[in-house]
Amino acid sequence: MNRAVWQPDEAPVEPLPGVSAILSPDLPGHGGSHQLAASRLDEMADKLIETLNEQGGEHGMRPAIFLGWSLGGQLAIHLARRYPDRVAALLLVACNPCFVQRPDWPRAVPAAVFEQFARDLQNNQARTLSRFLAMQMQGVDGARTLLRALQRRMAQAGEASDAALRGGLDLLLRTDLREALDALHCPVSWCFGERDTLVPAALAETLRQRYPHHAVRVIAGAGHAPFLSHANAFRHFLIDAIAALQAEPAHA
Repeated sequence: MNRAVWQPDEAPVEPLPGVSAILSPDLPGHGGSHQLAASRLDEMADKLIETLNEQGGEHGMRPAIFLGWSLGGQLAIHLARRYPDRVAALLLVACNPCFVQRPDWPRAVPAAVFEQFARDLQNNQARTLSRFLAMQMQGVDGARTLLRALQRRMAQAGEASDAALRGGLDLLLRTDLREALDALHCPVSWCFGERDTLVPAALAETLRQRYPHHAVRVIAGAGHAPFLSHANAFRHFLIDAIAALQAEPAHA
């Protein structure tokens, strides 16, 4: 995905209390960063920091709250480990530290799902991407309208490179960031969709037990992209998470 996913209706972004600037860079290989190549999380994190430094000016150099969705959430977790001085907090949306099921991590997606997507991507990229987008809206009220708006905005902002798409699926298949999460010292907040078909909402309970100091929220009726289908509820998640940070002495 490119950064257009955050604003599919082209409406202006409403200011968030306590936030001085909002930066929304494309990930390497996507949208305006189509020319950048990165196949590993280390490379993606390094290039993302470079992009923020270039685009954000003074704001881009400061410790920031990183908001990451799905694979972007995994990148945010890795970035917090690699650049801890740049990350004030993480807000992770529809993200799983380990997207693929493992014997000790059942609340995830079977590996066969991502493997099939990888095979389909080689045969028909456009159809596979359409199916992947449809999965993200599955079970959500008004899914067709949301899907059409998302497809239109994604196309306007620029297609991803073939290497970025293949690399993203490969990262989802093999990345396990549970140990990285264990080692983080920054505040972490999670947001899930009750009807998500890619990240099961039941993961919320696993995270509450494993990380009792993390904030975890499930938005009723939402799918894999709660910021699209339930914008008001998602905005409240953001406002509450930022307010909690401001209430902490270390982040006053």
